[in-house]
This record gives sequence, C-alpha cells and structure tokens, in this order.
Amino acid sequence: MTNQLRIALGAVVALGLCGWVGNADAAGFTTGQVGWGTNCWYSGNDADGDGLNQSCEQALATVFAPTEWFDNGEDTDAWWPHYAVKSVNYATKQVSIAYYSGYYRDGGGLFGLTSHDGDSEFVIVEAHLEGSTWLVDWVYFAAHRNASVCDDSSWYPYWNVQWDYYYRGWAMVFVSENKHAAYRSDSQCDGACFGGENCDYDYWRVPATNRNVGQSWGQLMSVVQLGSAYEWFWDVNKKFCGWRRGGYYADHSGCASAYYDHLKDFGY
Repeated sequence: MTNQLRIALGAVVALGLCGWVGNADAAGFTTGQVGWGTNCWYSGNDADGDGLNQSCEQALATVFAPTEWFDNGEDTDAWWPHYAVKSVNYATKQVSIAYYSGYYRDGGGLFGLTSHDGDSEFVIVEAHLEGSTWLVDWVYFAAHRNASVCDDSSWYPYWNVQWDYYYRGWAMVFVSENKHAAYRSDSQCDGACFGGENCDYDYWRVPATNRNVGQSWGQLMSVVQLGSAYEWFWDVNKKFCGWRRGGYYADHSGCASAYYDHLKDFGY
C-alpha cells in the first residue's frame, strides 16, 4: 500500500465533498497491505531505540499518512514534512505516528497580519494491531497549539474523525487557509478562532514519509538543512523558521514555536 493509491482512487474527491466517513468494508489496513505485523517489534534495524524496526516505522507512516485538505485561497502551502513513529504499548501493540508538516511560512490573518517565518503544525495518529489488522484509535489535530489565543488542539477518537475511503485508515485533516491549523472537519475549522479560520475541500495533499526524525533518545535527524538554512527538531533553544533563515547560526527570533516543545510533550 502506498500513497499513490489515493490518486488511483479518484473517487476520494467526490466522497470528501459529501463529508465521507469511510468505507465500511475497508476498515484499517491488513498486515499484508502494511507489510508488517507483530514482527514490527524487536526485529532488525532499530536505529532510534524505540523497539520498532525502522522499515516498519516508514511503512506505518506511509500507510496511515492523512489526507490533508486545503482551501483555494491558500498561498503559503509550501512545506517539507517530517515524521516520527514510536511504540506506545507493546502488550496492546499500540503505536504513535507524528506528522510534522514543516510549513515554510505562516501567512497570518487578514492582510497578512501576524504572519511569520515557519509554521510548526502537526498531526498525530495512534493505531494498534488487532489480529491481522492495523486500526486507528485516536487522532490529534494540532491547531495553534500552546498559542495564547485560538488554541483548538485536541485528541479525537476514531468515531469523531472523518475518513478518506479507508475507515480507521486515512484520516481527513482540514487545514486552515494560510494559518495551517489542523481540524477534524470543515465546519469546525470555519467556526474556530473567533470565526477567523477558513477551510474547504478544494485540493488535497499527503505528507511525504521519507524523513524520520527519530526520538529524543535516538535522534535520526537532529539538524536538517535545506539550501543554506538549517532547522533543529531536537534543540530546545531553536524556534522553527521554515528554512527561511540562512546560515547555521541564523537568528530564530520571530519564528514559529520550536518543534522540540511539541515533540517532548508527546513523549518523542
């Protein structure tokens, strides 16, 4: 199973417009689709020391990557996504998959007010292996997390999430126009932040899953370079500037909150 399958399943657009909640005949993903089952734990390469095989981590991140919907008014959607996967509970075969969007810029509100370099929004999917099927249990939608106002971030159980074709498989995420907060529905987005957010089903993207940052105790990508700019996922002193500040020692003032602050809060 790869994200390219979504392109082949062209019906996703029509289904999304109807507020689709998933295909009842296709719940989660089989171990055959993922390529991994119980052998995901304590086998082969475990470079970040979390008990999961690195190849399994990438397979899970790829299969469960959410479908993110954007509004046509969006003009700051440039991103460079990264991800991390960790074992939550070996006994119940639970895993947590975090998708860090890594937007280059926050476009701000009306007329670009409050815009800034970088935007450290993210989504977390928690799933478990039940027999030979992987199923999503919870989804965390980060919406201006830890901001002084408009923080609408929260965990939602699978029955309160909209699904793209695969029920308990591909979560649908509604991304606010130019602000990139993640919501579980178009209506929730449009009513958020004193009515200042806007979402729609105009176009969708799926975050790439070839950049695993690892864990705090087993960092795989502590420093990330794009062109002449650098970002630090595991440095408490570095805010996230969306690779818009050149130089290894670039000033990180006036940027988005550090990804480190979010990573540590969720046990990565």
